[in-house]
Amino acid sequence: MRPPGFQPAAAAAADVLPAAPDGQQADEGEEEARPRVLKAPHEPSQREIAEHEAMGHATYRSWCRVCIAAKGQGQPHLRAPEDDETAVPVVSSDYAFMGQDDADTMPMLVLRDRRSKMMAATFVEKKGDDAYAIKFFARFLRILGYRKIVNKSDGEPAILLVKRRAVEEVPGLEAIPQESAPADHQANGEIEVAVREIKKQVRALKMDLESKLGVKVEDKHPVLAHLPEHAASVINRYRRGQDGKTALQRLTGRQWRKPVPLFGERLMVRFAGERTRKNALEEQMVEARYIGHHPRDGSMMVITSDGVKKAVGFRSLPQSEKWITAGWDGLKGLPWDVAPRAASAPRAIVGPGEVGPPPIVVVAPQPQAPRRMYVLKADIERLGATPGCPGCISIARHGRVLAGHAHNAVCSKRIFEALDAEEAGRERTGQYRERRQGQEARVRPAAAAAAGTPPPKTARRITEPVAAAASAPAASRSAAAPAAAARMRESQPVASGSGVAAPSGGASSSSGAVRAAETAEDVDMTATRSRLKRLAEVAPDDVPEALERGDP
Repeated sequence: MRPPGFQPAAAAAADVLPAAPDGQQADEGEEEARPRVLKAPHEPSQREIAEHEAMGHATYRSWCRVCIAAKGQGQPHLRAPEDDETAVPVVSSDYAFMGQDDADTMPMLVLRDRRSKMMAATFVEKKGDDAYAIKFFARFLRILGYRKIVNKSDGEPAILLVKRRAVEEVPGLEAIPQESAPADHQANGEIEVAVREIKKQVRALKMDLESKLGVKVEDKHPVLAHLPEHAASVINRYRRGQDGKTALQRLTGRQWRKPVPLFGERLMVRFAGERTRKNALEEQMVEARYIGHHPRDGSMMVITSDGVKKAVGFRSLPQSEKWITAGWDGLKGLPWDVAPRAASAPRAIVGPGEVGPPPIVVVAPQPQAPRRMYVLKADIERLGATPGCPGCISIARHGRVLAGHAHNAVCSKRIFEALDAEEAGRERTGQYRERRQGQEARVRPAAAAAAGTPPPKTARRITEPVAAAASAPAASRSAAAPAAAARMRESQPVASGSGVAAPSGGASSSSGAVRAAETAEDVDMTATRSRLKRLAEVAPDDVPEALERGDP
């Protein structure tokens, strides 16, 4: 049935809706978008109805009331056409969980931009009013750089609060809120797909990490809290769409070209923002674990025992050292708590005023154990490295053993046993045994002194006269210098002219006698100092007070 005033020829020529009824004309210059009109089901015949009922409604029929009531799903959500460049960008958001029981797992915030296909994800402490979640959402909006967006989500109050507060943190951003119908997940299918992709990528990264470490990572380990953000980053950088571009290329026009280690890999890094070290002997690069790159400035993010830090340079370790679990349980730092509070200040605090020199304290030395056999670089190259040995690691990394990276006891014992089993190595191990016996013999007096027992008589005869001489006043020692010179002249010849003459009391030898006296005094003082040092090693409790003052 045709509506009143319908003119087929005019409508076909002008391709517009028919004129308004009652002779009213449409406003000139106005156009309307064509609505999507639903197609009504056709009227079935009695035979079709009978056959359909005989089959027990096995096949869905749109004209059957029973099929509609039992199997109907409403209108399907068809794939929307690609928006043009003038369309307002749509930013979708939603919460997700990685566990079967949502109450026992942390919520994960997932974001996606429809235009560039950029995604972002992170674990958060809680849904709703969470400072880190709002900050993360706002940072994603700043990275996109849009001035106007459609802020889309479902109607959950928690996500509504977060997306509203995030827009407030970005000055100059105009956001049009849009929510899907309650319980209609397909209406927000774009973000549902993003959640599914993030979950799959997180599972893949976690499985790869555990296979390389050789252990199962605990669910509460802080490294896992950084997985969603890294998972979204690798998708943005490397997954290409139908246009042949990655999400990062669509947003910035550039490809990602920085070298990227594997998630959880052990590296040597240099932290960003650190002052130049005053001590040139300190390490310039330290060990850390890679957890991703900062999405805004591109700096490397690593996790250490002191928290999450930024790094400006890194060097890879040998394959045998990348995935060892040393220090794994001591890693700290969560996305919302990158620098965990320390029990004390990281550096000493010096108040106003000048700091004086520290007091001199004489500490009794502990008995030194005999040294282990020296391990040569050639031994490691021929017999192989010992796992976990700092010296072997230093040889593999630098070609030599650096200071502070000596071979440990396990490595020394292994090399000693291997050499002792060879005919050519027995000579070296035999020499080591002889040196060890001599070291043990020298250690016994010091051990007895540290234990409070008197040293042997031979040690007392040597040390007691020296201690008495050192404890004498300086004036008496100066007065004794000429006598020492006389004793030296009686026992040793003195150089005079070109020859060597015996000491005499003549005037010609007076200058030589003065020089001899001075030399004898210097020799006496030098001998006293050296004997005092030996005394400190043998009987530290008998060190005179003069040694503490620095007197000769």
